[in-house]
Amino acid sequence: MVHGGALGTIIDENLGRAAVRHFPARTGMTANLNINYRAPVYSDKFYSIHSSLDPEQSTDRKAYVRCEVRDMTGRLCVEANGLFVVPKKLKLVRLGDHF
Repeated sequence: MVHGGALGTIIDENLGRAAVRHFPARTGMTANLNINYRAPVYSDKFYSIHSSLDPEQSTDRKAYVRCEVRDMTGRLCVEANGLFVVPKKLKLVRLGDHF
């Protein structure tokens, strides 16, 4: 079985990618992450991970996202939701500006 912490890392990354595509600044960080483990996830099987943004709740600085991990039969194994934010004091620096 896959460790819940490893699944949490993968889910956080997947949710974050959905969130930052929504932000005009194209960057953000996890403010809250809730994970519910529903069924075992095995390392020798294939799974699908689907994340989606809630456009009604989300703003330019906050993104509410949901995620599901399902096995190949469609069984729900893990469900999660998270809040991702753009920090208020974020100052973007172009690559090469500080070298």
